[in-house]
Amino acid sequence: MVRPPLLDLGIVSRLIGRALSWGGSFAEVYVQRRAAISLELEGGEIKSAQSSREYGVGIRVLRGTSATYAYSADTSESALFDCA
Repeated sequence: MVRPPLLDLGIVSRLIGRALSWGGSFAEVYVQRRAAISLELEGGEIKSAQSSREYGVGIRVLRGTSATYAYSADTSESALFDCA
């Protein structure tokens, strides 16, 4: 089963272009989606249960020997372009 990209490839391309427009020599976009479930058992019974989900986008730009990284859990286009 092929999963769709976590972020539209057109947006990724525009983010890289914007990041490089500031003078960077290399830029990359990192997208993360993670889900976790935690159960606490006591005497064979569930005492507590927790679940969490994380989704965010990071952008790293290299310029000479310097690196800059920005991350946002707000994945709206405007927030991502602010990061870039």
